Amino acid sequence: MFGSRRRDRYPRGPKRAGRTLLPKLLLSAAIAGSALASCAADEEYACTAEDNLALFNRKIQPLLSDANPTSCNKCHLTGVNLAAFARDTPCETMACLEQAGLADRSDPDNSLVLTWIERGEPSSPLSPNAARIEYEAFRSFLRYQSECGGEVCEGVTCTSSTGGDVCVATREPAKLDIPDEGGCSDKELEQLFTDSIYRWRGRCYPCHFDSTKPEGDAPKWINASQVCDVASLSTLHNIEDSGYIRTDNPEKSWILLKPLAEDAGGVEHGGHTKFKDQEDVAYQAFLYFIERYADCKNR
Repeated sequence: MFGSRRRDRYPRGPKRAGRTLLPKLLLSAAIAGSALASCAADEEYACTAEDNLALFNRKIQPLLSDANPTSCNKCHLTGVNLAAFARDTPCETMACLEQAGLADRSDPDNSLVLTWIERGEPSSPLSPNAARIEYEAFRSFLRYQSECGGEVCEGVTCTSSTGGDVCVATREPAKLDIPDEGGCSDKELEQLFTDSIYRWRGRCYPCHFDSTKPEGDAPKWINASQVCDVASLSTLHNIEDSGYIRTDNPEKSWILLKPLAEDAGGVEHGGHTKFKDQEDVAYQAFLYFIERYADCKNR
């Protein structure tokens, strides 16, 4: 669909007749409703500032808009607040998506935002092609930015992002109350993490929050400087990448033993005790997720 990725195939500088960046998007010819129509078009775009803006306005604005209740954002992006990353220009929008880890300019087809769109469940009975249309529209934008972003968006950063904590802490529940349907899909485990470990992130503030100043050699594994759904997912990835969870012996996981009081079986922790004993509700929440995660990964 996209063809060769050689950059010398695409025009530089002013738009030149007959030379375009993107082949035509072969999307559904029959699209129900003007909202869906705004997500799909058979158009070609060149590496120019004008076409960059035209593509963005045509394909991406409807997906990021909270103001338009009939936009594609209401069809397949339920629960994903992409509007938080919308900016006035396509260049800064892309910069903010990259900063949040939702877009990968070097490998646009594997961007996290595309995975989220694929997972979406329709909340209205529009065209059965709606999810595909949204996916293709967003992918065309990401591919355009991959090919042309360095040229038309040079030096643009996510300057309007928040400068401090966004998802700092939440009220601690008095008892263990974790909604769990028992599934092992990525989406289900990510939601379970949000409802268990990430819900108790306040116990680890500020030492392990990436939005605060350095606290000695404390690893900054908790993301709190983005909207909560993105921050929670980023935190889970940090834990996985750091090996803090042991799927072979969940109760010996570093993320569980470090906060636990030493006289209750924990290990030395520079940030002092966070779980007074194994009956602590926060300890139980951490353990619950770790055991469920390990069970899923060992199947």
